[in-house]
Amino acid sequence: MNDNKVGLALGAGAARGIAHIPIIRGLRREGVEIAEVSGASIGAIIGAYYALHMEVDSLLKIIMGMRKIEFLKLMDLKGGRLSIIRGDNIRRFMKRIFGNAAFRDTKIPLSIAATDILRQKPLIIKDGLIVDAIMASIALPGILPPVRRGNTLLVDGGVLLPVPIESLSSKKIIAVNLLNNTSYLQDKKNMVTVITLSLSTMMKHLVIPRDNVFYFNPSFRFSVADSFKFYRHPYFLGVGQREFRKRREDLKRFIKK
Repeated sequence: MNDNKVGLALGAGAARGIAHIPIIRGLRREGVEIAEVSGASIGAIIGAYYALHMEVDSLLKIIMGMRKIEFLKLMDLKGGRLSIIRGDNIRRFMKRIFGNAAFRDTKIPLSIAATDILRQKPLIIKDGLIVDAIMASIALPGILPPVRRGNTLLVDGGVLLPVPIESLSSKKIIAVNLLNNTSYLQDKKNMVTVITLSLSTMMKHLVIPRDNVFYFNPSFRFSVADSFKFYRHPYFLGVGQREFRKRREDLKRFIKK
């Protein structure tokens, strides 16, 4: 491929976001130069890591090195009146990965999407500590508690910007939409499944095609509960790999036009 620079937008989708990793690795193999990155929810985590390190192989190593019990321990299920999960363990895990890194430390521009529920509009975060921005961006309503930032109250960025292309200035954008091709299997309905299905339905219809955006749309088939089973990473990695292989030639044409 030629040396055209692109912006990269990584969408929301909980554990499905592990599929971002093989897609980014594929872009690097093809010589696509990512000039800036944005992310919402799980996309904020993967995008921030790439912006800091310009690779995701070491992040993949961390994920694959974790046992199922370690993933389950991240879910501290005594969240209180605002959420099911308290989020302290997740924050500690994010701190382990990102430390005290700030937006000014990234090698390429990074923007992280959150949703300001007091003003009822998206908020694009581009400064401060990366962990603080991530905790706001992943705060799925009802599942994780909202995050205060100044005089705002923030929840998951995917609520209004499930694929946050709006914060990118590149003429060409590559986006990964994790919500478009998900087929849910029948499983028991509870509060978590109702919240997850409701939000996923809303987010899916917020993504609008644009001429300057190339979309990867990985196809998933699983139960709603699997949305939070990060220990099923081999499945999600395989989905991302297949999607990149399927769209590789289309991607080449997009980059060259």
